[in-house]
Amino acid sequence: MRKTAVTPAAQGRGDAAMARAHTGDALATLVAIMGNGDAPATARVSAANAVLDRAWGKPRQDFEFSSAGDAVAAIQRARLRVHRQGAVKSGGGGKTDGDTDADKSPRQ
Repeated sequence: MRKTAVTPAAQGRGDAAMARAHTGDALATLVAIMGNGDAPATARVSAANAVLDRAWGKPRQDFEFSSAGDAVAAIQRARLRVHRQGAVKSGGGGKTDGDTDADKSPRQ
């Protein structure tokens, strides 16, 4: 009898199908841990997060700028700092004759 080779991709699909077959049991286990008052708090929180992520998706990660002004201004300031650091490292001093901070603004 001859064995047929199983490619890694086919094996992965088989593993995923087997794992999906246990979805109900896995979710029931998470819910049981979440509701078990004797379970450590970290386990209960972890289980609750896992259930929420599966039900509603992971929460969006928003970014906040703590610097004064809008996001564009913060990016411009960061670019200017990087530009100045590069000029200082190369010995250029950061500005050429007649250049101002406004001249380097990407909004022009």
